[in-house]
Amino acid sequence: MAAKYNLFKNPPKGNKSEQETFHARIVPGRTIQTEQLARELATMSSVSTGDVISVLDNLSYMISVHLKEGNIVNLDKIGHFSISVSCPKQLTGDRKIRSASVRFKKVNFRCANELKQKFVSMTMKREPSGNENPLTPQQRQQRILDFLAKETSITSTQCISLNGCTRYAAIKDLKTLTEASKIKRLGVAKSIIYILP
Repeated sequence: MAAKYNLFKNPPKGNKSEQETFHARIVPGRTIQTEQLARELATMSSVSTGDVISVLDNLSYMISVHLKEGNIVNLDKIGHFSISVSCPKQLTGDRKIRSASVRFKKVNFRCANELKQKFVSMTMKREPSGNENPLTPQQRQQRILDFLAKETSITSTQCISLNGCTRYAAIKDLKTLTEASKIKRLGVAKSIIYILP
C-alpha cells in the first residue's frame, strides 16, 4: 500500500516575480494503536496479544525510569531516546542556576539507520490537492470531526495535511471547534493534541 502525499506552495521569499515552488508533505493515514500492533506482533511470534501489550507497557515504563536517571536508551534497529532540559533564559551566571530551575523539556528520538533503510523503497501516491478545490471552513472542520470519529486524536500538522490548508487555517479551525466544545485540547507547546470530548 502506498503512502499518500500532497504538494503545498512555499511562501514567497520577497521577490514576487519568482516562479512558485512547492514542497511535498505526507497526508496522515490512520493512527495505529498499541492493540493493533500487539495483534500483528502476536501473529509473528508464539506469544499472545495480551503478552505483547504487557511487554510494551513494561518497556514504556522502563524507558521512562532510565531516562529520568539521565541515561540514553538505545533500542536496536529502532533508535535511541534521550532527554532535553530547559532553564530560565534570564539567568546570567551558572551559580544562579539551581536544580529547581532546570526542568524537563522533551524526549528526543533519533531513528536507527537500520529502520531508516526500510523506507528507501517506500511507495508514494499523490493525494488530490485541496488547493485545487478549496474547502470552506465548515467543510474542513467536518473533516476534522470525521477523522476523530475514527482515530483517537489529531494534531494541527495532521489537520494541515488532511485539509490541504495553511497552518493558520488549521489552528483557526481547531480553535473554533474547541470553543464550540466539539473537541478538547490536551497538552502544551509542541505536544498539543485534540480529542473528542
